[in-house]
Amino acid sequence: MDLWLWIEDFASKSAPNFLVALAALVVALVGLPLIVLHTWREFRPQARAAVAGPAAPPVSDALVKLLQALFPNALWELAQALQRTPWGPSVVQGLTPHDKTAPADWCHQLAERAQAKNSLRALLELLRQLREGQIAEIDAVAGSLGLPTQAPLAPPADEAARVDLRKAYILRLNNCLRSLPDLFQPGGQSVKVEDVYVELMLTDGPDALDEGPDALKGGTSRHMGRVGRARGGDRRTMKEVLDDPHRLWTLLGDPGSGKTTLLRHAALSLCETPGRVPVYVTATELVEGVERALAKLVGDEQPELLDWLLGELGHGRVILLIDGLDEADPRRDPRGRLRALSERYGVNNTFVVASRPINFQPIASTFQQLALCPLDEKAQERLLTGWLGDEARVAGALERLRRTPRLRRLAESPLLLTLAGLVLREGGELPTRRADLYDRALGALLSREHTAETERGPCLRSPERALALLGGAALRLHGAEADVYPHDALIAALRAEAGWRGWSPWGSPEAFVTEVAERTGLLIPDTGKLDGARAFLFPHRTFREHLAATALAKGLGRWGGMGPWGRLALTRVLGEAKARPERWAEVMALACGRLGPGGADALVQRITQEGNTALLLRVVADAEGISAETVRGTLKLEAGWERNQLRARQKVIEEIPALVKDLAVAVGLLEQVAKSTTCGHDLFWVREVLRRIERGEVEGGVLDGSVEDAKRAAKGAADNVLSHLTRRSARSCWRCSSPGGARSRRGRLTWAATSVLTRSPSTA
Repeated sequence: MDLWLWIEDFASKSAPNFLVALAALVVALVGLPLIVLHTWREFRPQARAAVAGPAAPPVSDALVKLLQALFPNALWELAQALQRTPWGPSVVQGLTPHDKTAPADWCHQLAERAQAKNSLRALLELLRQLREGQIAEIDAVAGSLGLPTQAPLAPPADEAARVDLRKAYILRLNNCLRSLPDLFQPGGQSVKVEDVYVELMLTDGPDALDEGPDALKGGTSRHMGRVGRARGGDRRTMKEVLDDPHRLWTLLGDPGSGKTTLLRHAALSLCETPGRVPVYVTATELVEGVERALAKLVGDEQPELLDWLLGELGHGRVILLIDGLDEADPRRDPRGRLRALSERYGVNNTFVVASRPINFQPIASTFQQLALCPLDEKAQERLLTGWLGDEARVAGALERLRRTPRLRRLAESPLLLTLAGLVLREGGELPTRRADLYDRALGALLSREHTAETERGPCLRSPERALALLGGAALRLHGAEADVYPHDALIAALRAEAGWRGWSPWGSPEAFVTEVAERTGLLIPDTGKLDGARAFLFPHRTFREHLAATALAKGLGRWGGMGPWGRLALTRVLGEAKARPERWAEVMALACGRLGPGGADALVQRITQEGNTALLLRVVADAEGISAETVRGTLKLEAGWERNQLRARQKVIEEIPALVKDLAVAVGLLEQVAKSTTCGHDLFWVREVLRRIERGEVEGGVLDGSVEDAKRAAKGAADNVLSHLTRRSARSCWRCSSPGGARSRRGRLTWAATSVLTRSPSTA
């Protein structure tokens, strides 16, 4: 009651003031929420910005204009270069394709993404690599963005000193790289790299390293450093690779494929042009540290060279050509050291790391793989011409090498063709005894004579014993269906070959296989790596056949006299050859050459007794060392000079292609007939049948190679029919009669398309 009385008293006395207060209260209750709501709406973006951090600066118009100016109508080049960098794919991911948007818009989006990814500095470095002639414009934009500009090559005051240091370094590098190993210095003559170098082609297809043998890849041909064909890979030269904006490469190639020579020649070529500095080192040297490797390269005579070279490397002006990754000690982690080196210096410097494909593992995902391609025919001609200088001899030698697929594949290898050139240069002929070429090639691979002594790495222990073991195993396993040796079968064959001598110095057949594969490349694991390998193969089928033939000939004895082992081995081989004569024909033919005179004839007679005509004809077609009597007896070429005897031989010669049903074998048999006779009548018809094969008038196929190969071989053989005659025979008296046989005359050897030459029986 008292409260109400007080309110009534207050209201009666202060009615106006009360109404004002009440109005103020209403205004406060209604207006305050409105004020709060307005304030929240006003300051919410600023609050969000405060949480997110400071606002990003706008994209530089100067950078956008620079991109457009550097790549007018060529944004595809920049897009491809970005994809090849470690950081570029994340920048271009999600961008509208450059060919589907305006250039200005695409450049603006690219600059915006690079800025958001903190990749502006890397982008500017890439622009400097792609547009070396516009460094000033790029540096101007870099300066406006507060980014570092490219360091000058050298302070202007030191320019003369820098030029002098480069000259001194180039002179030293030339002296180190220009000379070839002693194997390639015949008769003490000085031969330089540039004298015999031919340009090798590289492929960068997706299967530049295909980890499987021929038999597991459907019979595809083996390229240097890989198995398979370049599906989608472009061929390019080393110069094109070094000019590419991408900086990190691995170069894969088999032993003897030309990796070292290619890197050395690239370094020497770079010495002749101003610009980036070539550095040739081995992976073994680099694992000791880059400074120690460069110190070894420049020597102790001029210590300032090392400081200058390290400065060039730091400024990104070096091309590092690194050889022999497969020869570096794996305990030193060469891949890891090269990966760290590329991360430190690989932004501007170029790395090319060479390795054999066996056990190869990529250094890093940033390295792009290349593989060496085989020598093509023009490159083969240039290489042999460099060694011989006589184009006529080169043409004749290559014609011989290309007659058979086996020799033709050897001609595709720079090392093996070089060995052939050395044999020719020393007065030898090819392929009179092709086994001699194979022996020299195997010896070079095992001893690494083609590699400088300081770069060879560990060589195979007991090479003669190793070849004997491989030959015995090859002979035991050659009859298998595939061209590869299953791991367990190879180990079992090697155990059987070791006998009482055991496994010194290797300790076990597994250790032997590992050493052969790692140090020579004569055994290649099917997966490209020794760990988990299921099978092994030889780099060339010829090596397998040659080793098997050597083992067989050793068991048979020089004159064909067989001990118990040889008798059992030959019986097994002849038994397997009944089902697959083409599999054993080359082994038997090479064994004939190993057995020497008499022994080869005895082996052919043994094959004749088996009644295996297909094997017999193939062996006679390719064998070395068999006598003329054996050739004539095998083909049943009736002796004598009567008209019916001449026509009987003519019929046999004309029917040879139909008899063997293989044009390549037919060419070989016809050559053997030409070698086995001095009868002009027979030589005429041999040449005539060869010309028919060359012109495609004879039906038939080939088992190994192609029909075109057989045609080329026939042309070469036809051109050389008379070359088998000795000089004395060619100068002897001959009777030249027309095909009608009406008249004869005596005189020096002549050849006319309408005449048939027959040697006098008294001088035959």
